[in-house]
Amino acid sequence: MQTYETLLPTPSNDRNSELLEAGERSVRDECGWHIAPSITETLILDGSGAGTQFIPSAYITDISAVMNGDQVIDPETLEWSAAGFARLPAGQRWTTRLRGVRITLTHGYDSAPVVVEIILAMVARAAASPEAHTRVAMGAVNIGHSLVAPGVSGGLVLMAHEKVGLTPYRLGSVS
Repeated sequence: MQTYETLLPTPSNDRNSELLEAGERSVRDECGWHIAPSITETLILDGSGAGTQFIPSAYITDISAVMNGDQVIDPETLEWSAAGFARLPAGQRWTTRLRGVRITLTHGYDSAPVVVEIILAMVARAAASPEAHTRVAMGAVNIGHSLVAPGVSGGLVLMAHEKVGLTPYRLGSVS
């Protein structure tokens, strides 16, 4: 598993650090890629066998090197989109080999404030109810925690409105 630079500020203690890391991982898993920051990396992909290859990124800014099976492809001959698709020159096809495509690219947003806010909200809910109690009562004081599902509070769960907020960052979305 690739480790990426964090989207988030440095936390003040270990529990916060664990929650932020888990929240960030949850959002990146939901979206299917690292989102931010912008990085250059080499991806190894299963070949599509077609004229178009899907690249797991929703914001590509540069492709600098490509291997299609054993063949070096000049990146200048590729037709590619920021949304994660690369097309070979007319008549050529991507390999069918598993792990047969290597693409060095720069991708990811410089920042993603909406994503950061969603992660922080999710982490705040988890931290507010560390034992996952839905309600705590002491005498006349009764405290209810945010529910993430019927009868469930706490945990790192994306709420429906947060998933909607992540739509522009999710693989396969057209923004």
